[in-house]
Amino acid sequence: MQLLPSAGRTLEDNFFSEDLHSSLYFVNASLQEVVFASTTGTSVPCPAGGAPPASLRWYLATGEEIYDVPGIRHVHPNGTLQIFNFLPSSFSKLIHDNTYYCTAENPSGKIRSQDVHIKAGESTEESLVELEYLQ
Repeated sequence: MQLLPSAGRTLEDNFFSEDLHSSLYFVNASLQEVVFASTTGTSVPCPAGGAPPASLRWYLATGEEIYDVPGIRHVHPNGTLQIFNFLPSSFSKLIHDNTYYCTAENPSGKIRSQDVHIKAGESTEESLVELEYLQ
């Protein structure tokens, strides 16, 4: 069997053009836990990128894709997950103390981040926002 180039393309173009122009990667995949005060809320970026730009989505650790809950939780077009501030009486373990992960997908494929535990902590001055990274 002989491989022939497509019209106007070299044989090398047929094999490598998509690989050279398409990629997926994590920018900073070391984020493991986010602890925030209920009075401030938090925003957590999906640490992925790609060329062409990747479609970014967030999931619960169970694999269930999350959805926007107006005024409570929102996924921005750039892939950032935002948990809004809330009254302690409105605490929901499903939203305010759970493990999430994000995915990035483009023609190169799909990648998954490490799990990130997002937890609303006490509203103390010492710990308004704490980001714990791998050392």
